[in-house]
Amino acid sequence: MDEFQQILFSTLRQMDMEAGRTASGVPTGLSWYGGFLEPSKKRPRTEVCWSRRLAQLLPQYGYPAKAEVAYPGQRHLKCDIACVSAIWRNICLILAHTS
Repeated sequence: MDEFQQILFSTLRQMDMEAGRTASGVPTGLSWYGGFLEPSKKRPRTEVCWSRRLAQLLPQYGYPAKAEVAYPGQRHLKCDIACVSAIWRNICLILAHTS
């Protein structure tokens, strides 16, 4: 596993730990992270919430990142995370099924 992958999984573990329960007591974790960050929404956007939080956390480890960046020439298609110091990486929600 390369350095970026180790940092990514460490950051996802951090996010899983910080996502406790919604105001109504429903557990969130990574699989319902949108419910943690957007509790007032009827349909929280878990994938967008992941992307935005990762974009906040990754720079702490030396990976400047932007969330929901449009692909060049395709403004309606977006990359979840663009690490500006590395190649473009589209991070999939592979851990959602393990929570």
